[in-house]
Amino acid sequence: MARVSSESRNGHTIFRLSFQDSKGKRQRLRLGGINKRDAHRIADYVEDIVGNQVLGKGPSPTAAKWLESIGPELHQKLVAVRLCDAKESLTRKHWL
Repeated sequence: MARVSSESRNGHTIFRLSFQDSKGKRQRLRLGGINKRDAHRIADYVEDIVGNQVLGKGPSPTAAKWLESIGPELHQKLVAVRLCDAKESLTRKHWL
């Protein structure tokens, strides 16, 4: 289960996400200055991805679509904790 926590710094709320990865190791992500609803939404996707990793599957279609839509900063954080692969730097258009 992914857990969202928050802390206040200089009048801003910063959210963090902690969860156990598919190997049982505790991982933490600093989500930064996003709103509470988005932090919990990210936690839901992380739970979905980890659950599928435990079963030896790739991300669900919903989670895969979400992974394609997130920004590079969050994506790199997810790559760092092995929740997804690095995005290809070149799109198919570059090869045509």
